[in-house]
Amino acid sequence: MSTSQIKLLIAEDELNLSFVLQKELARQGFAVTIAHNGDEAIRLARLEEFQVALLDLMMPGANGIQVLRALCEQEPAPEVIIMTGHATVNTALEAMKLGAYDYLTKPCSLSELTEVIRKAHEKNRLKRENLVLQSLVKHNSTNATMMPAGQHGIVTNNEQMFGVLTQIDLIASGQAPVLIAGESGSGKETVARAIHQASPRRNRPFVVLNCAATPESTLEAELFGHEAGAFTAARARKIGLLEMAQGGTLFIEEVSCLSAASQARLMRALESMSYYRIGGTRKIEVDVRMIASSSQPMHQLVQQGRFRPDLMARLCNIRVTLPALRERSTDILPLTDHFLRTFAPNRQLMTSPEARRVLMSYQWPGNVRELRNVIERAVLLSRSNLIQPNDLLVELTSRESLPPRSGNGTSYDSNPFGVDHGLGTVEIEPALSASNGSAVTRLEETERREILTALERTNWHQGRTAELLGISPSTLYRRLREYKITKRMIRAQRATQ
Repeated sequence: MSTSQIKLLIAEDELNLSFVLQKELARQGFAVTIAHNGDEAIRLARLEEFQVALLDLMMPGANGIQVLRALCEQEPAPEVIIMTGHATVNTALEAMKLGAYDYLTKPCSLSELTEVIRKAHEKNRLKRENLVLQSLVKHNSTNATMMPAGQHGIVTNNEQMFGVLTQIDLIASGQAPVLIAGESGSGKETVARAIHQASPRRNRPFVVLNCAATPESTLEAELFGHEAGAFTAARARKIGLLEMAQGGTLFIEEVSCLSAASQARLMRALESMSYYRIGGTRKIEVDVRMIASSSQPMHQLVQQGRFRPDLMARLCNIRVTLPALRERSTDILPLTDHFLRTFAPNRQLMTSPEARRVLMSYQWPGNVRELRNVIERAVLLSRSNLIQPNDLLVELTSRESLPPRSGNGTSYDSNPFGVDHGLGTVEIEPALSASNGSAVTRLEETERREILTALERTNWHQGRTAELLGISPSTLYRRLREYKITKRMIRAQRATQ
């Protein structure tokens, strides 16, 4: 962070000295705010976040120690430097015990003061980053570790996808918002991450907000954060995802699901790069690039009055459109091989010609996400190094082998899930019919038994279990969580049998 971004509060009752400090420090690029007494300093600090505060010890109203106590109660608190012409050992010790960064005696040189302010700011920056990182750790879910893929981490042999890769190269260095359109599961988050990784922000956070998976009642609190007591469940201050993404990229997945109120707040944040936490009075300034995605046609939502036209125009400044997997069928087998290497890095897994024909003949309504899930499960179910059709999910069976629809005995049509999968239709994950449910249950039971057997053989050592099954540890972790498998639970069940 440059000195032009360092927000400095100076509380000094001597008018001439405060004028000189403001003029000289502003000349060096600091953003300086002056308070001429302690009460005014506390009021200003409640309205705005400062990184560093320079306090005179003796002031009208609240003195420097009282202001220091008030500032240290804030979160995040500024680093406080006490400056006085009435220095004593006792006051210096008290100030340091209360959390002051340093204690200077008047008169002091401008160069000395500037150096102390910069060091205090660096400490404050590290504290804020640590706070954001802690929030990010709590927010981020465990994802499978992916093997290195092609350009920008995208596996493709498709001409339209090559155009997407070119777009990523062109737009990555900019700051303008980006809208990524495409069916559910087509890889919109992968493209968003690729833009982030190719940008100058690559070493800063990449934060994801899935609007479709977040309850509407908590969306604003997730995005903007809230202060303690802002509403009934707000027992403590919460840092919003916008603040977590400071200096980096915020990816808003399925932005069309935002409520009208959230759209209005997001529009203001985009325009000013600042906002207020829910229930807060202090303006939060951010430097964030926003990337949004939608599986619905935004222009139709605007015409229907469900989305703000000004926000759409802002987000659609740059638009990237992803093809469905059925439109890039040449990528099915390369993606399959990539996922095999990802989920079974220690096995030389391959797909049989029959399995490849099944994979190529399927329409993939769930796109790349569905293919990924199919291969992940096939890795667990396969007992050899050659994936066969019966290792694949039952959704991949041919049209002729599908059971009749429940109730009327008619056969399935070419789209077994009865969903229009064109761009602009509300996407859902592929759903199993009732008649197929028992088959899937049997597959899940088989998978669960295989995992339990491997766990028993390794005495519940998850690393060796993953190696024995030929899958990655993150895949095993997700399966344990999905099937609610714990050592205590299994032993308790056996004890009651």
